[in-house]
Amino acid sequence: MNPGSIGWAYVDKDGNLKAKGQIPLQMGLPHGQQDAQKVDACLQLVAKPNIFKCPIVCENLDFSRKKEQLREYSSKYARMLSGWAYARFYQLLESILSNRGRRTPV
Repeated sequence: MNPGSIGWAYVDKDGNLKAKGQIPLQMGLPHGQQDAQKVDACLQLVAKPNIFKCPIVCENLDFSRKKEQLREYSSKYARMLSGWAYARFYQLLESILSNRGRRTPV
């Protein structure tokens, strides 16, 4: 997940990349519109297992160390790490998967 897009990839059982793409995200939207945009992105991701017959797996990225060092980075980079609601995205994704009777991402 990046501030301007959510990347996805489909790999086969041997780890070979078979397909990839990005779901664009607009930054700087009001909170309600940002949330609606994240819901739409989650709905697009939840459709992928039906296409590729595979589970959804998410990276578990930990930015706590980077956030401690924000003074060393540019203000634009610092805002990106601080302002992007990763937790909300994962919360929405888990909720949508749960509502559809699917397991939550790893």
